Amino acid sequence: MPFDAIIVPGYTPLDQAVPLAKPHAVAKLRLMRAAEDYERGVAPFVVVSGGNAHPTGTPFNEALTMKQFLVDGGFPEQRVFIEPCALHSHTNLRNAARLLLSARLPRGLVVTSYDQAYYFAHATATGLRLRQRSQFGTGVGALYGWDDYHVVFVPRTSNFRMGKDKADP
Repeated sequence: MPFDAIIVPGYTPLDQAVPLAKPHAVAKLRLMRAAEDYERGVAPFVVVSGGNAHPTGTPFNEALTMKQFLVDGGFPEQRVFIEPCALHSHTNLRNAARLLLSARLPRGLVVTSYDQAYYFAHATATGLRLRQRSQFGTGVGALYGWDDYHVVFVPRTSNFRMGKDKADP
């Protein structure tokens, strides 16, 4: 398989006023794309990443609701890893990197929406790299645009360093 894992970042709008018990429509599209990629043999695992993000204090965890969405759709439960702590796009990457590297999975494919794929694939121009260095002291790894909805991700071992982020697991 060309990749070791498919990574799906969660999605809840910043201005979400009511807690969501199920994935947002944008997250569902990401998950359906990831399931299609899995079926095509792109990678043997899916990592869903997201914490209790929005609104503040929500009892619902993005990674858990995303995994349930996949499993309810017939996806094999044992092929889904959860990363339940990320609260932002850059922590989705950092935390997924830690999970992948711990499992000796060195090459991931981020499956996302167009806007986030652009943000990740153009990390210098969009300010992602600067934000990572500010919060983590380093970049999370190499990010390469594959197409409008996919970004190749090769994480760095420096992701295991603790950063300034108070939500750092």
